[in-house]
Amino acid sequence: VVEIGRAFVQYSELSHRVRAATRHVAEHALDGTTGVPVIDAALRAEAINLVVYGSSVANGTTTIPGLSTAEVDVTLRADGQVRVSVSHPYQSLVGGILPGVGFGSNVSTAITMLADATMRPL
Repeated sequence: VVEIGRAFVQYSELSHRVRAATRHVAEHALDGTTGVPVIDAALRAEAINLVVYGSSVANGTTTIPGLSTAEVDVTLRADGQVRVSVSHPYQSLVGGILPGVGFGSNVSTAITMLADATMRPL
């Protein structure tokens, strides 16, 4: 029960961070007066940091254990909308001991948390 609750809390946090990062990119993606959305390297890094660290600047403490910047994707879709997505394998508290009591060896990485959000630039 504790493990399920922990997974739910982590997924909720991850989903919240992805929405916040998408909103941030949507607010800053329009290029001046042209109205054309652009995601430059700095904006992409800010969005990734918002998901991983909860701040637009990397601070070393991740919002979810084991979450890395490589797991976050920030894209500009063909229709001009911005999309932030993340795929993170859940890290179980007891997954390492379960094979010793007869459960599968891959049970600790069997759950992949997926979250994504898409928004139109403002």
